[in-house]
Amino acid sequence: MIARVRRRHQLATNRDVQYVEARPAGYALLSGLLFWSVVVLVSTSMTTGSASEYVISDLRDNNHETSGRQSVDTPRSKTAPEPEAEITSRDDTREPESFSFEKFLGGVTQAALLRPDYEEIDDRPVSRSEDPLVSEWNVGNEEPLAYQPVSPKEVFHGDICGPPCCPKWIIQADALFLWQNNIASRSLFLDSATGATVLDSSDISPSVGIGPRIALFHNINKCNAFEANYFIVQSLTGTASLPPPGPYEQGRLHGLVYSDITEATVNTDSQIQSFELNFRQRKGFATLLTGFRYVQWTSAMQINDNLGAVAPPAAGSDVFTTTTGNELYGGQLGCDLMLWNRGQRIRVNGVGKAGVFFNQAFQRSNVTRSATVPPVGFTPFSTTISQSIQQTSFFGEVGGNATVELTDWLSWRVGYNLFWLSGVATPANQLSVATVDPGTGNVATNGINTSGSVLLHGVNTGVEARW
Repeated sequence: MIARVRRRHQLATNRDVQYVEARPAGYALLSGLLFWSVVVLVSTSMTTGSASEYVISDLRDNNHETSGRQSVDTPRSKTAPEPEAEITSRDDTREPESFSFEKFLGGVTQAALLRPDYEEIDDRPVSRSEDPLVSEWNVGNEEPLAYQPVSPKEVFHGDICGPPCCPKWIIQADALFLWQNNIASRSLFLDSATGATVLDSSDISPSVGIGPRIALFHNINKCNAFEANYFIVQSLTGTASLPPPGPYEQGRLHGLVYSDITEATVNTDSQIQSFELNFRQRKGFATLLTGFRYVQWTSAMQINDNLGAVAPPAAGSDVFTTTTGNELYGGQLGCDLMLWNRGQRIRVNGVGKAGVFFNQAFQRSNVTRSATVPPVGFTPFSTTISQSIQQTSFFGEVGGNATVELTDWLSWRVGYNLFWLSGVATPANQLSVATVDPGTGNVATNGINTSGSVLLHGVNTGVEARW
């Protein structure tokens, strides 16, 4: 625009020289004042940052060969700038410098400026860090952790595997505390006078068992991982007893029915161990599990009683020892749900696994009878009865864990677990299917009962390390 003004100035000068005699006195001074007024007006418009441009038309020159009629400049109407308009620098000695309306107007695009309802709208692309669906997961001034959650945007836009990065290895070491419930009900001793049950196998209350649980995870990528998990809990012991003097009667323990029992005690001891290998596939908030699992459940029950009679005099004891074992092999399916994870220092997950397994079950029972003062016709003996079977059984696990971040690589864990076995052999169920002849001690019937079930539950606490 400055070049146009200078060009007009040169043309006006030439015309002044050519027609100087035809112009009235003072015309040169008037033309000069008009020219510099236009220059000042244009400069002032550029300084104030106006978004419009005044275009000054050239002086009309209708006829250069006619009389010196004065030419009058007529201004054009004010128009909005073209979208790609550029203004060159006023300094002829420097390189031309382009002028961007977006930079000139403080970052507002030309498209926004030309809207009829323009209200300082910033229509620049929003970066991912400004996305509210992502930013709402980082609350407060805490630094984001390496183990980030999956945002809703990633779930609903297809990136549903999991966090963009995760540790290559994770190891969890817990102490597992378990209690046993629902011991099978079986009458053991009766009241000799009334025949009512005075001691049942369900009266046994096993104590807590403690053992380690170790889990190792290897993340192949953000979607897939392998898991190895092992735990063993021993010494799930329980006891129950009948005080003297009685008299009590045996409730057909392995086929024996003796009265004049003065006292009795029952002791149990159980153990569970498990090893599993799983392939884990993340699907947003859920991780699907599929793999192989081995579970071993063994249990033992020992019943001791003493008998005594006055007439005829007799004294003796019986020992019934029954051991059962179940070894389960097979595949399982499961799911690990992220119940709470807002990218801060606490996350909560729930786990469920289950499968139908091949079960190699067995039972082994021993009946021993002895007497210090044997009654008439008493025959001491010690007989062992054993049996095994192959069948299918069910094993399931559910649990929940809360993890608290201590550092960027170490966490503390606490959780609750429940294990359920069904279709297994238990000691109390073998007292009626494996029997001996009371007179000779020979095996009367030999069998195994696998209709039992076991419920274990308890808590775990430990640490988790990541690298």
